[in-house]
Amino acid sequence: MSNGLKMGARPSDFVDSLNALLYIINKEVDKVKTMILVRVVGVNTVETAVRKVDTIDVIPVIQEVDANNEAVPVDVIPNIKYIRWQFGNSAIKAVPAIGDIGIMIISKKDASRISINSGIVNTKREYCLQDGVYIGGLLGFNSEPTQFIDFTENGIDITSDKDLTINVKNATINASESASVISPVVNLGTDTGFGVARIGDSVDLITGKITTGSSIVKAG
Repeated sequence: MSNGLKMGARPSDFVDSLNALLYIINKEVDKVKTMILVRVVGVNTVETAVRKVDTIDVIPVIQEVDANNEAVPVDVIPNIKYIRWQFGNSAIKAVPAIGDIGIMIISKKDASRISINSGIVNTKREYCLQDGVYIGGLLGFNSEPTQFIDFTENGIDITSDKDLTINVKNATINASESASVISPVVNLGTDTGFGVARIGDSVDLITGKITTGSSIVKAG
């Protein structure tokens, strides 16, 4: 079998002019890439003179087949941009991990020349896999996350198996019924502060120090 047939053409594709025309149309339609499933195989960060550029390397999950229904080897698609959900100065930051399986959408036009500092000059390139954008992992194909924000019918849960840090200028918690802090140690200020008084605790009238305050809840 010739190389042409090996790459996807079959003798039946050219049995008459209609079949030959349909083959040509199908091959052209096949060039229009819209969305593919990919696996992340590399995570990259490159420092440029303007800003830091974060990209990933991916490979298609579903392989093409040739005329013999044999899988065609796939190549790594390098330096793919990925989505960050951002609106103005607000964003949710997360970096894809090697092994993630998710969706990549393909730009109709050449997206390699995108710049925040200059106009975009288009090229003739269309529907190229290199112009894809990874929009995130596909539910059911990746490991269960260990840190997440879960919106449920009963409310919102924020879960992390690591530290949770909240940096704000001012903070206000408005609870219409109750507010609970459940922890073996609570610091309100510094670790070396004085104990916080509870109902019935004693206070030294001269020094103002709490003498029987909580040993695990401290105020700086």
